[in-house]
Amino acid sequence: MTLEKHIIRELITFAIKHRKIMQNYLDATGVYHSQHRLLMEISRNPNASQTELARRMDVSSATIAVFIA
Repeated sequence: MTLEKHIIRELITFAIKHRKIMQNYLDATGVYHSQHRLLMEISRNPNASQTELARRMDVSSATIAVFIA
């Protein structure tokens, strides 16, 4: 296995483990992964409109509305 493939495999493994850990924390709060992503974006841009949040997250404004509901 080349060094590049090894590094890619390690990064993928890390990402999977990180997601599982985060999901355990989120399960305890009742917040879904997508909602967490939105909350993090709002924390970085507290005055952003729904349209701006949608643009930043590369989703539709309707998707943001569903996340909030």
